[in-house]
Amino acid sequence: MPGFRLRNPYRSSSTKPVTNIEYRTSGIDTNFVTERRTSSIKMPIKSFKDLEVYQSSYKAAIVVSKEIIPKLPKDERFNLSDQLRRACKAVPTLIAEGYAKKHQKKHFQKYLDDAMGECNEMVVHLEFCKDLYSKYVDGNFCEELIDIYDKTGRQLYNLSKTWKNFEEKG
Repeated sequence: MPGFRLRNPYRSSSTKPVTNIEYRTSGIDTNFVTERRTSSIKMPIKSFKDLEVYQSSYKAAIVVSKEIIPKLPKDERFNLSDQLRRACKAVPTLIAEGYAKKHQKKHFQKYLDDAMGECNEMVVHLEFCKDLYSKYVDGNFCEELIDIYDKTGRQLYNLSKTWKNFEEKG
């Protein structure tokens, strides 16, 4: 894709910290780029914004909204584009809303489960983009986004499992 490069941090062979999204041209907000934590020191979670899964899903939603949806054909405006728009925004939104109910175990779990479902939905929609509209969107770029949403789903699952264990101990 012109203007930026998306890398899956789990595929990096380098030991230096990598960014999920790196921009190479002007016109795109470079403050959007953040590095992954590389130290073993765990920072306290004071807000949903401190959750790595929220940060990565929010960034992915911005990328999908700016780089995938506008490139789809006009006849998909009310179908695939609309579904992509809703699902990509739903993941970070559900994480934020669920975090507000973190003291209610069942409610928090429900929001995390719903966010996992939205991640799966994004994987399917991005596969449609890659397979049906390869002349409009870069298939490799879609594959990288699919990897990010797959990773996000796994992170949500692990957060859900960890939170459940934490709640049982407390």
